[in-house]
Amino acid sequence: MATIVKGKSAQEFKSDPYVATLLNCMLWVFYGMPFVHPDSLLVLTINGCGFVIELAYITIFLIYSPVRKKVPNGLGSLFGLFQLGLYATYYKRTNWDEDDTRRSDVELSNT
Repeated sequence: MATIVKGKSAQEFKSDPYVATLLNCMLWVFYGMPFVHPDSLLVLTINGCGFVIELAYITIFLIYSPVRKKVPNGLGSLFGLFQLGLYATYYKRTNWDEDDTRRSDVELSNT
């Protein structure tokens, strides 16, 4: 990060490792929450600090990166929203009961 700030440019650095590390810290912070895994204060504090540090790295990267390198993708966002819409539409229609699935498999094999 010091190289990016001194040069006032993101140069050839990529944002992928920073975003991946941020996601990793976010997942571990969630895991460390008392309602998910009690008595995991150490996991929560260490990854909470990592989350803040990575957020600072990504902010610095976005400030000094050219427009063509900046993490948003319009088409990807559109497809993500479409996927969430499909999930919301078909979630209640999905048969989550395993007994009904097994019964259907038996009925299909008997025909």
